[in-house]
Amino acid sequence: MGASAYASLAAMHKDERGAALMAGLFAELSDKFKVFVDVLAEVSEITSLTSSKDVLRVYERWLRTKSKRAERTLRALGIEPLEVSTKTLQ
Repeated sequence: MGASAYASLAAMHKDERGAALMAGLFAELSDKFKVFVDVLAEVSEITSLTSSKDVLRVYERWLRTKSKRAERTLRALGIEPLEVSTKTLQ
């Protein structure tokens, strides 16, 4: 959703006079959005990954996003991330 928002802003500013710089900025934010989110999440986790609740939060993020960074974090903690089907639990 964030990447799409920045892509829309980039497209809106392409036609405005003197807005090429802004269009370029929003295009870069759109293209690299997932990387930026990963960097911010990594900083957050390094400073607060102290309980099993925090580890569960990383696992839940991996389930939603399949983030490579979240996967590496889990593996570094000795956890092999697996996607569990709700059918398996029944």
